[in-house]
Amino acid sequence: MKLRRIRSLPFLLCLCAVAGCSGGGGSSCTTSDECGAGQYCNFTDFSCGAAGGKGDCEPVGTACTLDSAPVCSCDRLTFVNECWAAADSQSLRAPGECP
Repeated sequence: MKLRRIRSLPFLLCLCAVAGCSGGGGSSCTTSDECGAGQYCNFTDFSCGAAGGKGDCEPVGTACTLDSAPVCSCDRLTFVNECWAAADSQSLRAPGECP
């Protein structure tokens, strides 16, 4: 299994202090360009924005655990879990490893 490189926890905690990690932005979006600084467009329905799907602006920075629950991102990258995908501004395509 190829996993996306994991960024260091101190980096993520610092990012949380700067960008904020509590509460979602909540604004509706179709791309991350529509979100504020430190946020990305998170498509929670596994649509990856296809067919005009809308997502919500959510904060990028989070403190993640290494609990293994692989997920496949919209860019077809496999992450250790949902938290690590969100820390890399990635919405989810599907649960489990990418094909």
